[in-house]
Amino acid sequence: DDSRRASLLALRAWVYSYLGRVQEGLRDIEEQRKLRARMGLFETKVYSTLLSKAGRHAEAITVLNEAIDNEQSDTAKATVLAARASIFSRSMNHDAALRDLEQAITIDPNFTAAWQEYGNELDYVGRHEEALVAIDKAIAFDPDLGVRHHFRAWTLTAL
Repeated sequence: DDSRRASLLALRAWVYSYLGRVQEGLRDIEEQRKLRARMGLFETKVYSTLLSKAGRHAEAITVLNEAIDNEQSDTAKATVLAARASIFSRSMNHDAALRDLEQAITIDPNFTAAWQEYGNELDYVGRHEEALVAIDKAIAFDPDLGVRHHFRAWTLTAL
């Protein structure tokens, strides 16, 4: 049925995004959008990531702005804000990325990935002490994820 096909297209678009096959991913997600009027959170993140990887940052931001305006759940809004921060970061707008991550963390103080990305952004703009605090919070929430320890070590080298 159309709903199942739409879900599978979105999943394949995500795989294409991961593999760097952006145009194929965009083709799938655009076909998925024809089958399903409203994109879910997963599809929105996949679509905006693909647009950004294609260099279409403004379109990606527009997709995420619409999602933020339409989301009812605070957790979903925090997730979309973090996704938009990633697009801002990719387009070198680090101030906007920091604002979105701060808002995401305010909405959901236990949002581990947002703390990690916040730390990465702070480190990127040279605010290493603050970055370390944010990365330590991410590690406290998820101590078993080794990549967080890697980013912490990287930030320590900048001090």
